Amino acid sequence: MIRTRHLLLGLTAALPLLLVSCIKGTGSSSGATNGTVLYLFDGAASQILVWKDLSTAYSAATTPAADLTLTSTALTRSQPVAWGGMTVDTQRNHLYLLYQDGSVIRIDQLRSQSGTIISSNLAVFTLDSSQRLTGSVFGQLALDAQNDKLYACEHGTSGTSRVWAVSQPDAIANSGVAAFATVSDDESGTGSVGAAAGQGAVFGYFAGGNQVISGISTYNGPRLRKGTSGAFVPGNVLIGDTTGLDQSATGSLALDTANSMLFVGLDAGSTTANSPTAGAPVLAFQTGQFGLAPNQQPKFWLGSSSTGAIMALSHAGTKAWLVGLQGSKSAGIQTILVWQQPASGVAAKALVIGPSSAQYLAAALDGSGS
Repeated sequence: MIRTRHLLLGLTAALPLLLVSCIKGTGSSSGATNGTVLYLFDGAASQILVWKDLSTAYSAATTPAADLTLTSTALTRSQPVAWGGMTVDTQRNHLYLLYQDGSVIRIDQLRSQSGTIISSNLAVFTLDSSQRLTGSVFGQLALDAQNDKLYACEHGTSGTSRVWAVSQPDAIANSGVAAFATVSDDESGTGSVGAAAGQGAVFGYFAGGNQVISGISTYNGPRLRKGTSGAFVPGNVLIGDTTGLDQSATGSLALDTANSMLFVGLDAGSTTANSPTAGAPVLAFQTGQFGLAPNQQPKFWLGSSSTGAIMALSHAGTKAWLVGLQGSKSAGIQTILVWQQPASGVAAKALVIGPSSAQYLAAALDGSGS
């Protein structure tokens, strides 16, 4: 049972506006937004839509059509793309897609693609099928470009979950198999659907796991973990009734490397008595909060209880953009949520973007442009 804490929270009443930030961030933002490319995977048509400048799409009176539509028969597979199952390697010019069955597609020479993807620039490989969990389903995909390591969340029907760690995914040949390796987890996390990585660190969201004991307090339930490329570090955990995580069954992660900030998108924001977040579905923690007391409140939070579930999050890394996708367990929707300068605690802008039939399951942002 999560311990009860009596906190005096000096919160002002929130204005009844859709998607209003509950608390403004105290952290500084890099502020740069120019030169950011938006990639969206449309599950309805099995294609990737590309907007070359998110600033233009965000500011336009009418959202412009995609600048590029990337297609290939290889993008249509027996299982759908996992929620949040797309990431871009901005250093090596690759895009990765993860499907729910553990298939991975790598698109090389990404910035040179236009229309039909050049077949020699497309590789399909699998995460070792002999090592899968019973009832295996894969979730969010993340990449640490610094270490050239790909992370993929997997969970099984028993609740068991883990984060795969694939070294040098850019070297795996077409029809190849990625060797089995995971991020070691001393808490035996369950319900893993969220991962983020960057600058030598990996973060994971778990819906449950072993009890966490800190001093005289014991915690259960949803938690965030931080680790290195090979293991989650014991004690580097955020869990408890003031974190805003305690009512969520699923979580999606996005890392702001410019501000050392981890964003967490939830299916259900916390409305429990000790939670300060009042149902906000997007939480922001400084990466330096890990390793301190486990039951800490976020630095700030975005949205309100009326925002709705966040199924996937993506951040531009060094640029000040955050994108959220919504929908049901099996289908996305055409509208996306976009936060410009999210570290300032701004409200999201809802963009109706792309074809009316679009069902966005994954987003990726390339903020490497000038």
